[in-house]
Amino acid sequence: MQPAFLEVRPIPSVRAEPVSLVVDREGIIRSVSPGHSSWLGPGRHRLLGHPWWGLVHRHDLDLALHYVQCVQDGVAGPRVWRVRVRTGTGTWRWAQMMAMRQHDGFIRLWLNPLEAAD
Repeated sequence: MQPAFLEVRPIPSVRAEPVSLVVDREGIIRSVSPGHSSWLGPGRHRLLGHPWWGLVHRHDLDLALHYVQCVQDGVAGPRVWRVRVRTGTGTWRWAQMMAMRQHDGFIRLWLNPLEAAD
């Protein structure tokens, strides 16, 4: 016997997790959160020991460098902006980026992927 109606359950969408990077005073990535594998690509070696700005699209780089430098110098508090980030497949994806200075002088960068791709 068939039910009078079928229960329709939405298929859960795969949402990319935000990524947290800790960069030293020279801009070298020293720590990567586990969420990186979902959209930045597998392999921490791809990120650790490399400059963070290598992930940023060249058209967004000047603004990103400026904001991170302001935070590093203590001129500004946490900054938030939009930036294109290179994924593990080599494509570009829009992300919200936030920079915050830690007590040790290192910078924590959060990359939160945005749904809309431009």
